[in-house]
Amino acid sequence: QGQQATAQALLATRQFGRLQGRLTTQLTPPGAAGEGWQWRPDAPLEGELQARLTRMAPLSAFAPPGWRIDGEGQADARLYGTRAQPEWQGRIDLRRLALRAALDDIDFSDGELTARLDGHQMQIERLRLRGAGGADGGGLLTGEGRASWPRRADGPPRPDVRLTLQAQN
Repeated sequence: QGQQATAQALLATRQFGRLQGRLTTQLTPPGAAGEGWQWRPDAPLEGELQARLTRMAPLSAFAPPGWRIDGEGQADARLYGTRAQPEWQGRIDLRRLALRAALDDIDFSDGELTARLDGHQMQIERLRLRGAGGADGGGLLTGEGRASWPRRADGPPRPDVRLTLQAQN
């Protein structure tokens, strides 16, 4: 028999917004051989994540050097499956997206992203970014596609991203 473990987290700031999550799983107690607590690959997972982001600029810390990200949005997701085979269900809705990389001459704003999480993939239903100059002179990049992280027997998942993009001037 295992032991149920639950972790909860809440981050709420004026600059970033609110991020709240919960994860429940099973841990195997120490055995007679002296090994510690074990989190087995077949341990069940159940969790949820809610994000209400009022400003995404702090996420620039996770972007490549020189890149800046901003915008706002929300995400609601549910995690299930096992530690070795986690799966997600949910939605991501971002708006007022801005991506800038001055050294690479990239400047997008007024963007939107709508995506659906389903098992091991994220279906990108709508992507829209306006080029430098905004509605008065910038081009428009639109797209759709998917990102998946299929399980592999020989190691961690290897992300696979497929996008169809269209540029208009």
